[in-house]
Amino acid sequence: MIGIKWISKLCAFAQEIFQYLSMDLENQAVYLEEKSRYRMARKKYMLLDNYEKVIDLSRRLQDYKQVFIYQVKNNQIYEAMQTAEIYELYELGAPLCEKEGEFIKAAHMYSYFNPIKAASLYKQERIWDKAANCYIKAMQWLRAIECIEHISSEELKKKYYKKIEQIGEELSSKGNYEEAIKLFTRINSLEKALNLSEQIKDENTSKILYEQLARQALDQNDIQQAAYYYEKLDTSKAFSLYIKIQDIDNAARLLINQEKWEETVYLYLKNENEDKAIKIAKEHNLHALLLSYYKEKKNYEKILWIFEETSNINEGIKYFKEENMLDYVAHLAKLLPKSSETAAVLKDIGYYEQAAHYYLLEDNKEECKNCLMLSGKTPLEIENYFFIKNYPA
Repeated sequence: MIGIKWISKLCAFAQEIFQYLSMDLENQAVYLEEKSRYRMARKKYMLLDNYEKVIDLSRRLQDYKQVFIYQVKNNQIYEAMQTAEIYELYELGAPLCEKEGEFIKAAHMYSYFNPIKAASLYKQERIWDKAANCYIKAMQWLRAIECIEHISSEELKKKYYKKIEQIGEELSSKGNYEEAIKLFTRINSLEKALNLSEQIKDENTSKILYEQLARQALDQNDIQQAAYYYEKLDTSKAFSLYIKIQDIDNAARLLINQEKWEETVYLYLKNENEDKAIKIAKEHNLHALLLSYYKEKKNYEKILWIFEETSNINEGIKYFKEENMLDYVAHLAKLLPKSSETAAVLKDIGYYEQAAHYYLLEDNKEECKNCLMLSGKTPLEIENYFFIKNYPA
């Protein structure tokens, strides 16, 4: 019984095959489709150039690449582009979109496998942020920056510059300093570029960056900052800028760094910072400069101090005599080493009683008596003076 069944089935199958082979190509395709033999049926429809059927069967087979191909063959261009977009057939869809003038769609698809081509199309359409993204993806940083510069939204532009800055920091952390410096410089993050150039001791680049930072600060009317940067390039320029904004301490610091002590003292004096001027003058023996300044100002107290400080008593006496400042002469005379010298000076300026005291200290009673007489003392007063001997000066 079993053998007869199998023979019957085999005969029926042979008959079905014979019937299939006797069909024309179109009926064979229909037959195979009805039997759910979609791949075989699709081949028949391909031979028949029945693109609609090929597309339909390809959908059933989820073979979207063939759907796309036969949509193009069937001149269903829009549908083909949709298929490429929905099913991410970017390498197929991008050239078609470009050919059809759908440049934005083409750029979007190219961005997945050819970001430079995508960027070029986005630039053509003036979609600068997406062009920048594509160049960033392709590690074409400088090209990306060129696109960022065209972005009209300041907020969006700032966001992309921040992204480039982060890339620069990543490059720096990996030791790619030169590339990082280029990026920082290009996005005007000059301080970061400068820090790196100094880190790698690139003096030429550092000099250029200091110049750029200085000019930028001047453009922003930030004189203080400009002067700071010029310190590395041109100290005379930096000095002039500090003077312009009356930053005397920094101006003086530059002079001190160059050991220009006289100029430093003069600067402090000119700007009424006498304490600092005196400190520098004392440290570097520049009392003559102070003396000249105070003589011009007729500051007799300071002049007296300098003569005392330098122990230049005789010159002081001479100066104050010429100025007819006799109290100062008397003060300095009392600092002379010998009482006779003091007495002579005091007598010369008419301070007779004080001179008499100093002559008496030298036991020169004759000159002492003479000075007392010149001071208008009576003989009795003179006699009492000698008796007491400690008459105050």
